[in-house]
Amino acid sequence: MIASAMINPHEHNALEPGARQAGVTLIELLTVLVIISIMAVGSTIAFRSFTRSSGIDGATRSVASTLSQCRQYAITHRESIKFVYSNETSNGFSWSTYSVRDVWDNIIMGPMSNPYGLVFDSATGGMTFLSDGSVPGIFKEEIVLTEDVPANAAAKTVSVNRMTGFIRVLSR
Repeated sequence: MIASAMINPHEHNALEPGARQAGVTLIELLTVLVIISIMAVGSTIAFRSFTRSSGIDGATRSVASTLSQCRQYAITHRESIKFVYSNETSNGFSWSTYSVRDVWDNIIMGPMSNPYGLVFDSATGGMTFLSDGSVPGIFKEEIVLTEDVPANAAAKTVSVNRMTGFIRVLSR
């Protein structure tokens, strides 16, 4: 007889009663599903935090870029230029708008708006760039963008050096 065709009497057929079957139990399956659910919830929370911070980062970079363009316009055209902003509220939603204006209050750029929920937290309402690119006053001027949600509100600051007009974004 051929050795491969021999039947071992001590081996059990998988279909016989009392034979071990390979597979996954219900408890193992539920454990894996619980672990996957916990990971999905954790990643959703992280993603929301990421999108929130990227929104305020983008708005702050946009304001800093507009300030830089405003300064360059003042130097190029040899005239004072104003960066003007305001906060608006309607039906419980808050947002902010900003524009660039000349000394006669003609709009040069804008109005532009930040995403809903982002407002300017500075009380000055704007700043003026002189024809040499500087900002009147001493030290620096700061514009703060913040979320209109009091609890855990993220904020970013755009700082402008008054003497040199150097613009940088700071975390707060």
